[in-house]
Amino acid sequence: MKEARRARLAIVAVVVCVVAGLITHGTYAGAGDPPHYLMIAYSLAFDGDLDLGNNYAAHPALIAGGTLEPEAHAIPGKDGRLRPVHDIGMPLVAAPTVRVLYPLAEWAGRALPPEVLRRTRVNAELILRHILSLMMAVIAGFVAVQLFELLRREGIADTRAMLWSLLMTLSPPLLSHSFLFFTEIPSALLVLWLVRTVSSGALSPARWAAVGVSIGLLLLIHVRNIGFVLVLAPWVAMRLWRERPARAAGWCAAAAAVPIGIRTAAQWTFWGTLLTSPHARPDWSLPLLTVVVQSLENLAGMFADPQVGLLIVAPIYLLAIPGVVLMFHRSSRIAMPVLLLSMTYVATIAIPWINVHGWTGGFSPAARMIMPGVALLTIPAAVAADSARRLARVAVVILVLLQVGIDGVMWNQPKRLWAGAQSTGPNQTTAP
Repeated sequence: MKEARRARLAIVAVVVCVVAGLITHGTYAGAGDPPHYLMIAYSLAFDGDLDLGNNYAAHPALIAGGTLEPEAHAIPGKDGRLRPVHDIGMPLVAAPTVRVLYPLAEWAGRALPPEVLRRTRVNAELILRHILSLMMAVIAGFVAVQLFELLRREGIADTRAMLWSLLMTLSPPLLSHSFLFFTEIPSALLVLWLVRTVSSGALSPARWAAVGVSIGLLLLIHVRNIGFVLVLAPWVAMRLWRERPARAAGWCAAAAAVPIGIRTAAQWTFWGTLLTSPHARPDWSLPLLTVVVQSLENLAGMFADPQVGLLIVAPIYLLAIPGVVLMFHRSSRIAMPVLLLSMTYVATIAIPWINVHGWTGGFSPAARMIMPGVALLTIPAAVAADSARRLARVAVVILVLLQVGIDGVMWNQPKRLWAGAQSTGPNQTTAP
């Protein structure tokens, strides 16, 4: 027990240290969607509202150099006020932290000697961004811990489970998003924790409440996580129905209703809808044949596009397919949930009826749109790698060495993580 606790601490420490080293290099962390998520958190932290008109007009100096414009990231709502098109869950959770960190970064920018700032190549804006990046790195460390625990449950020895969890977390696309103020890493943490918890033994009412609020948070953080919710909710309901734990179902449902209710109220206030927004909405007008062809193109692009495809930056995920087969062969308790969750999530991105924005994710690292679903595939990929024997072990060693080489290049030159920004994939837009 004590050894496992040390392993968890070591995993988080290693992830944070690696990411801390990565962000000392030049990145595009201040471009794309992250500064707009930060603007939402800033409005919640300092104004206590989601009317962004005054915030964008004031141009806070520590957000995108004081030049950030709303563009398509905030538009007038039904009441005429400037409202965010992005989901508010992550900024809402981060707002208390931003309330403390923003003035702290301002103070540091004034208090530190100019020579120190020059030598370290930072200013108040970069201090704030780096602190937020380290906060996201801690979350990525917790993602690695969840993976470690799930791999131990799959029968992998502690040391090897630790090494595999670190390799998968410190490889794209998890590495690529581990320092960005995006929704992908928090979503990955929630879904991995839910798989681990719901597949466990008997749970207390308090733990069932945590399950409920986590499912609700997935939707509050990003509507794209609805694919996860559509699988998790029936799974949880079946467990509750089968086990009939006293009061647990009520606690779980009530806890889930809180974040879902917050999101629903926000959507109704902003746009007069219950689920969708002007930027995240279905399009049922496309003919079936077009949907089938484009869905296949989207799937091919997600995994094999030369610039933003998952397997281009993370060939280690080739092991996920034999890993899933192996998990089913071993009658793993999480084989079916992992398969259904990952397939449903990818489908919500691939099918243009549901997702009108395509799969590239705009100006962001490769595989952004499917990253939370990919986090689940780390489990079968690691299981397959750890179980390889004879000739298969040679293939695994080659893949691991190739992946480590890619990781090293990406860590040393992290701007390469955004190489897919110039992709010409179908329907490329700024992602919601």
